[in-house]
Amino acid sequence: MQKAISIILILISSSFCNAQNPILWYSLDNLSKIGGNTIEIIGNPKVIETDIGSAIEFNGIDDGLIVANNPMSGANAFTVEIIFKPYTGGGIEQRFLHFQQDDNNRILIELRNNNDNNWTLDTFIKSGSSSKALLDYSFTHNLDAWNHAALIYKDGVMQHYVNRKKS
Repeated sequence: MQKAISIILILISSSFCNAQNPILWYSLDNLSKIGGNTIEIIGNPKVIETDIGSAIEFNGIDDGLIVANNPMSGANAFTVEIIFKPYTGGGIEQRFLHFQQDDNNRILIELRNNNDNNWTLDTFIKSGSSSKALLDYSFTHNLDAWNHAALIYKDGVMQHYVNRKKS
């Protein structure tokens, strides 16, 4: 089986989250429910045990999960964090997080595998007629290692980080 990426955790804090629950935790450690929400399984993702806990491994081609909830709906400021491990041999363009409200509103977190030497973070936000992508190939990161990525949108400014460094 080809493997492309493993994901262990997604954290979301937004203007839509309430004071009692300021952060949504989506632990990707099972194939029955994510964050208390039902899921649709696409392809054959697998739960695996890693040195930092259970994770879901995707082949990067036709594996996926659709969560029956859009935690970003109505948010005008947010932070999305994800812990993931991209593997050598994965596809060149790997979209591993996609929130979509409708045809005009979506948030994407992707990576670009740079010829199996390293990878670069690619993030995208589209809201109505406005859209913004962040991608800079000069900021590279190691394959086959656990990483933390954060996408932040606040006061009309979009930023992203890998392992706490702006990239």
